[in-house]
Amino acid sequence: MFANCRSVLDIDTLIRELERFNLESLAGRVFDLEEILNKWRADSTLGGRRELLLHSIERRLHEQNPDRAFRQTLNPAKARSGAQALAAAVLLTGKSNIQVPDNPHSQTGIYPQSVLGDWQPAEVHDLLAKAVFDDVVYGAVRFRQRDVREFLAAEWFVELLREGHSRDKIERLIFREQYGADIVTPRLRVVVPWIVLEDSEIRSRILTTHPEIVVEGGDPALLPFQERKNILAEIVARIAHS
Repeated sequence: MFANCRSVLDIDTLIRELERFNLESLAGRVFDLEEILNKWRADSTLGGRRELLLHSIERRLHEQNPDRAFRQTLNPAKARSGAQALAAAVLLTGKSNIQVPDNPHSQTGIYPQSVLGDWQPAEVHDLLAKAVFDDVVYGAVRFRQRDVREFLAAEWFVELLREGHSRDKIERLIFREQYGADIVTPRLRVVVPWIVLEDSEIRSRILTTHPEIVVEGGDPALLPFQERKNILAEIVARIAHS
């Protein structure tokens, strides 16, 4: 009914794709459903959770809240990099609010210029006005979608690894040893299903110790077939012996 009111074509095929890619939970949230319909109109396919989020992020980073529009100062790559860094900061600190610079009503939260280094104030304002963030409330913004925030944070970790930053330090943020066993830091557990799609070493470590995490989020259909088969076998075996 919602799609029909939005004049979407071929709704039966859309519903089959939602089921095929296991996106029903996203379709149950109105804001996410709007993103799904935007992707469907653009490409006549959804392509899975990862492709859907990539489409949403790219579109939202090109949009600005009309009530907070500033002169465009950011190129798309820098805007993406800044959003990744802020998403990682939110996840690592547990603080959802991101202060809008020079706002007299700013409340406790992340100060973006402490995360974005040498960014100019106009660039920070430009980024926080992007549609990937909510409207300003009491001098602060939040990421509009939890899934987008987690995906961007995972991209930040993957980019650090690609740039050659210390793998040991990065993995120590994700993994902890407790009573002689590897555990995944609870706060970062949500980004691991995305990280394993891009980093084979972390994927191998996760599949050895916590294969169930891989299917808690992300887009496990993108993993190699044999690894998907092994994950399923391991999870079923654990259930059978529990």
